[in-house]
Amino acid sequence: MMANVSTPQEKPIADPLWVPILTHYQANAPSRLDPECAADHIAQIAPHVRQLLIAGTTGDGWSMPQALLADWLDLLRSEDMPRGQKLMLGVLEPNTEAVVARARWIEGQIGKRPLSGEVVALTICPPVDPAATQERILSHFERVMEATELPLAVYQLPQVTGCTLSAESFDKLVESGRIAFFKDTSGTDAIISESLRASEVTMLRGAEGDYARWIAPEGPYDGWLLSTANGLAPELRQIERAVRQGDRQRAQALSGTLTEVVESLFEIASRWPSENTFALANRGVDVIRRGGAAKHLSGTGSPIDQDLLKETRVLLRSKLMPH
Repeated sequence: MMANVSTPQEKPIADPLWVPILTHYQANAPSRLDPECAADHIAQIAPHVRQLLIAGTTGDGWSMPQALLADWLDLLRSEDMPRGQKLMLGVLEPNTEAVVARARWIEGQIGKRPLSGEVVALTICPPVDPAATQERILSHFERVMEATELPLAVYQLPQVTGCTLSAESFDKLVESGRIAFFKDTSGTDAIISESLRASEVTMLRGAEGDYARWIAPEGPYDGWLLSTANGLAPELRQIERAVRQGDRQRAQALSGTLTEVVESLFEIASRWPSENTFALANRGVDVIRRGGAAKHLSGTGSPIDQDLLKETRVLLRSKLMPH
């Protein structure tokens, strides 16, 4: 077993808030990480969220070259990183062969030089194949499990993969003992409603909105894994605390306000269809919340449109207290 990783048999549930962290790019090398800006961003949100998914959808994981992921691993070994973080590493590739190759490479890199945080899972989607049967999806995950050691986080993302893991298939995967997390961004919540073995896995909701009703102790999920924790982590933490303290009225009021803000942020970002909407919306918030300290760069390394930043600033000032 590799050093500083969770074992598959553990259910690593504690703090319910996770973030698929943004990838910050160098202006003169947009396919490479800007480690200073990325470290500053992680430090900025660390008081509120210390559990990171690297190379998730919001972090441009579907288009991330290996050299950029290597930059991330180097940063995660750095003394600049906060201590005690929990880490998931995204392996978002279109087919089984590519997933296996990337996952093996990641495990090899960690084996050579462990990261500063605790690696709790590799995050794996079903294959990108709208025609995939449940047998094909199960075979995909089984082959990944055969080729790897780390626990897995199953990521339900039909918006990208075009196919959906069923509750029955999910239960079969849980029997393996290798599934530590399940993240559902589908918005249908079918697995949490229909699975017979969901209690054996840390269940995280990735769909934005209506936050308070979804997490324990009253909601069905153990926590959230949300793109908006990149910039709105203080508000999400307030909702989590209100839920935990049983203050339902406050939790619902905060949740309603944040839902309205997030819907507007995504609507603003959607006007730039060439960009990753989730990433761009959160980049805008990151720039505003850090008072311009964040680099004004999009996922392509080009400047973020000033109109987007202006609209984002007006929205945040009108709906949320500054942080």
